Amino acid sequence: MIKYLLRVLLLISVVLTGVGGFNSLQAFAAIEKYYQQQGPEITASGSLNLCPGGSVTLTANDFPAGAILQWFKNDAAISGATQSTYVVREAGNFSVVASLGGVNTNFPAVTVTVNTTPIASFTYANTNACNTSVSKFTNSSSGGSNLTYLWDFGDLNSGSNNTSTETNPVHKFIGTTTGASQTFTVRLTVTTEAGCSNTYALSVTKPVNGTLLGGTNAILYDGKRFFRGCGNTPSEFTFTNQSATAATNTSYKIIWGDGSADFSTTSFSALKHTYSVGTYQLRYIVNQAACIDTADYYVFVGSNPAVGLGNPGNTVICTGAALTFPVTLTENNPPGTIYTVTYNDGTPATIYTSAPQTVTHTFQNSSCGVTSGSYTNSFLATIVASNPCNSSTATISPIYVSQKPKAQFTVSPSEITCTGNTVTFTNTSQGNTVSSGTCTSGKVVWSVTPATGYTLVNGSLGNDYAQEDASSWLSGSTYLYLRFTAPGTYTVKLITGGSYCGNDVTTKTICVTAPPVASFTVDNLSGCAPLTVKTTNTTPASNCGANAYRWTVSPSTGVTYANNTTTTSANPEFNFATAGTYTLSLVATSPGSGCTSNTATQTITVKAKPAFTLNAAQSICAGSSYT
Repeated sequence: MIKYLLRVLLLISVVLTGVGGFNSLQAFAAIEKYYQQQGPEITASGSLNLCPGGSVTLTANDFPAGAILQWFKNDAAISGATQSTYVVREAGNFSVVASLGGVNTNFPAVTVTVNTTPIASFTYANTNACNTSVSKFTNSSSGGSNLTYLWDFGDLNSGSNNTSTETNPVHKFIGTTTGASQTFTVRLTVTTEAGCSNTYALSVTKPVNGTLLGGTNAILYDGKRFFRGCGNTPSEFTFTNQSATAATNTSYKIIWGDGSADFSTTSFSALKHTYSVGTYQLRYIVNQAACIDTADYYVFVGSNPAVGLGNPGNTVICTGAALTFPVTLTENNPPGTIYTVTYNDGTPATIYTSAPQTVTHTFQNSSCGVTSGSYTNSFLATIVASNPCNSSTATISPIYVSQKPKAQFTVSPSEITCTGNTVTFTNTSQGNTVSSGTCTSGKVVWSVTPATGYTLVNGSLGNDYAQEDASSWLSGSTYLYLRFTAPGTYTVKLITGGSYCGNDVTTKTICVTAPPVASFTVDNLSGCAPLTVKTTNTTPASNCGANAYRWTVSPSTGVTYANNTTTTSANPEFNFATAGTYTLSLVATSPGSGCTSNTATQTITVKAKPAFTLNAAQSICAGSSYT
């Protein structure tokens, strides 16, 4: 109803005032068309919560063609800001006024907030003076609550331990295999709830490595220092003392980790030790002048692993289906072999420390849009068997996964409407079919019950020909525009389906009411002040719920609502305290989409009580008159 009144007022304004060189009726026509659509709106290219230095582009939408725009910040015009877009880099309330033919259209303001940037800071301390000591980090960041942290220790050889999200983490630096002193750049990035971040970096220097041990086939594997014997028979290893502090070391100890006696000495250059097939942890302890330093190494004896992955067959499936893949060729792999299974459907990898006989995975996403090697719209399954000596990979592809249909649609502007209005139905269903690498969307068919009482303005219903197999359907349109011509309750059904994964159906009930026709009676059309008038609302009821009412009195002075009734009561009462002629008006609005009625009126005449003047009595003679 408000939009209706605005349009009436705008029409009066443009007709009465006019603008030279511009047809006022054309202006109103443009404004009328605009109001029949979505209305004025400002949209943003991103979040309205900015960080310092950030920006967001605001766009004025749906303004009348030919209108002149002016942007405002905090109700003050922004110089030169007259385009449909405006880039904001500061906080404030931003709005637009569109002017056309002497009529101004005000856009609702949007509020842009600029948040503060946090201050990242930390200190660190080593547990002792040895190279292999643990470094403890103390976070002293500030600038907001619920901060999140991301640490990067600059220590790539520490593998997954190179990063942390803890507030006050500890880290044992791995570094390179040289015995020299090493410096690491540690970075802390602090982020606020609003997404504003700040990074602080600090150099951490570790002293020379007093526990550096050389040996046969030394490598870094999975963030650990390994010595390797790549064969399925016992291997003899040679270990050499590469300690950078050998000149001042006082003793050495090696715990072999295979159950044999520990090795202890005050000095050594090289020594040998034989390991059987398997993985072992070797601990090297060096007594230096300043501290006792300890380092862990690992020894692996075994062959390059083998692995195979069997195709389970029928790898054309629907979402929610599981496939089980046989794992083969692992019987001769040595202990210490790790098996990593991945699927490129966005799920995390699964790691096994011993060979699984089978691996099972449930595919919850469609393979549409995913390319696996030379196969489009497909997934693949991969298993990697790895140990310090090498790795082997087996892959199964293509795996075609179609999306199970999920029928759904939206109704605009409302599921309750009036006859004569056009209602838009938009298909938002999910579902697709993947066949031989080609991905197609699911088909949809609309139906409306009863089959009469509406007109198909635009779009197509489609036809399923009473067949379950969607491949034989004639698909309907994404958008369906219906204009209902008769009041009643209608059922709109949408069925969607594909070639492989079945069908799904959903329905919505649309209630159609006749536009309201406002009418009422009063118990008193006239009387002396003070006058009480009671109304009886005779507006026909809607079949879709209760109408809304809006009462007005003109002039509005000298009259009040009585008995706790208001402007929106169905049957309000009025007290007229002042004499005069009043127009009592009623506008009814239907439920749902809000069709507005005519304006029903009654004229109330309130009279003043009669007044007379009696002059003072005078002396008269009998038989005389007195006026």
